[in-house]
Formats: sequence, C-alpha cells, structure tokens
Amino acid sequence: NANVEARQRTEATPLIIAAENGHTEALQELISANANVEARQRTEATPLIIAAKNGHTEALQELISANANVEARQRTEATPLIIAAKNGHTEAVKVLLAAGANREAKTQFGETPLDIARRKGHQAVVELLQG
Repeated sequence: NANVEARQRTEATPLIIAAENGHTEALQELISANANVEARQRTEATPLIIAAKNGHTEALQELISANANVEARQRTEATPLIIAAKNGHTEAVKVLLAAGANREAKTQFGETPLDIARRKGHQAVVELLQG
C-alpha cells in the first residue's frame, strides 16, 4: 500500500500532483484510497485550486464530486474561481460557477474574479461572470 499523503519539498501530495497535471484516472484512484481532497501545499493551494489554475475541468469535476471546498483560499486569499478567471479558463469557470462558487469572493487586494478577468483581458470569462 502506497502512502497517498506522501509529500514533496513543495508539500505537494500525489493528489495535488494529479490535479496539477489533469490526470483524472489517478485522481479517481487516490480519492478512492481516501486521499485528502483538502491537502495544501506550501502556497496553501488545494488540489481544486491547482486544477483551476491549469484549467483541468475533468479534474475539477472529480474533486467537486469528492466534496472539495469550492471556496478554499490559498495564501493570497484567491479561491479556485479567482484562479480560473485569472488564467482565462472559461470552462473551468463554468464548472466552478455550476458548483456554487462565489463570484463575489475577493483576493487580499480586494479584487473579484470579474475584476481580475477584466484586467487580464479574458473577455469570455468576463461575460460568464457578468451573466
């Protein structure tokens, strides 16, 4: 039996690494083995935040199905929705909104997902968040 909570130097667990790389099958296996869906790496990012950052919608759906917190915050107070909006991941934003993510959440600088998407020029995300 492998240790599903083993950590790298960055404090990343196997679940975080699977979320980062969009390896849905690995996520499913790790979740089935009771891996912690709220594990945090050094930046305080959870697997859901990491999947949102990389636009991995299937990974997001797996983690949300496993009851990952859609309002988890990393060190900068950014939520998965804020991170997805910042990176212009339209489909990830759709998944997170459908899961009930708060579109009014603010970073430590007081910016909402809409503010960030607008500043970054991600028009499709802006339209989603305004809708």
